[in-house]
Order: sequence, then C-alpha cells, then structure tokens
Amino acid sequence: MEKETFWTLLFDLAHWEFEIFLMVLFDFVIGFVGWRYILRPLLNKWFKHHTEDHTKIDKVDALEERIKKLEDDRKREQLKQSPRLVGKFQEGE
Repeated sequence: MEKETFWTLLFDLAHWEFEIFLMVLFDFVIGFVGWRYILRPLLNKWFKHHTEDHTKIDKVDALEERIKKLEDDRKREQLKQSPRLVGKFQEGE
C-alpha cells in the first residue's frame, strides 16, 4: 500500500471528486435549506416586527402633534375669554 502524503492527495482525482461532492453537499444543499427554512423566516419575522414598531411610532407622533394642537387651541380660547385681554383681541392687537 502506498503511503498518503499531501502531494499524493493533491494529484489524486478521486480525492478531488470527493472534495467537490462535500462542497456541493454542505455549501449548497445545507446552505439552501438553512436559508430557506431557518434564516429567511427569522429575518421576515424580525423585519415585520420592526416595521410594525415604526408604524406605531408614527401613530404616536401624530397623536402627540394633535394633542399639542388641541392644547394650543384651548390656550387661545382661554386668552380670548380672559377679561384683561378681551379688549386687545377686539382691537386686533
């Protein structure tokens, strides 16, 4: 039996065929299955969660703006009805 060395494996066709088979098996098949059934569903779930967060934040921002507008309107109404300032508002100042 011949002793295996690096050089014999380097020039052995059967060794390279086996290496290519292993690369195809592990890199492509397992990579595709892992991407399709494990990674992609997790990424979709993560993106969906974060887009929902952004829409919630946008709704909160819109509500905060509406509250601020209502408070400003209420303050204006209170100023218009204040006895000291009624004359100034009627004069247009």
